[in-house]
Amino acid sequence: MSWYAVHLGTRGRTREFTYGYHRSEVIGALFSVLLILVMAGFLVYFAVLRILNPPTDFNPPFMLGTALFGLCCNMTMAYVLWRTESDPEEDKIDDQLKKDVDEEMSQYGNSVSSDTRSLGSKNSLVKRITANLEKSEKSKVSAKKGVN
Repeated sequence: MSWYAVHLGTRGRTREFTYGYHRSEVIGALFSVLLILVMAGFLVYFAVLRILNPPTDFNPPFMLGTALFGLCCNMTMAYVLWRTESDPEEDKIDDQLKKDVDEEMSQYGNSVSSDTRSLGSKNSLVKRITANLEKSEKSKVSAKKGVN
């Protein structure tokens, strides 16, 4: 589940998901935590049962094999997470978009303090931000076409 969330998070932006799929990693982490909590509940329940009724025999090779399998899974996920990097080109576009939004918001804040017709300012702000988003999306698409 974690691997799929990390894989999904590496997808780029789409028209529907303008920030990409980065939040899928957070949702995947949430489900992982919930799964761990449920499993911890079962482990506590069975541990209490074992304390109340201790087993007379157990299988050490099976326990060792299970522990080694878990260790391998954790090491594999650590490698996958370590290897995953963000796209520098996408980071540049994100930084530019943040600068544009900050600039527009500062202009909007100044116009609100000096002008009582803030509704028109809000509409123009939304239009300018939308235009900047479309421009950055077009530049990313043209950059991908140039690479292919």
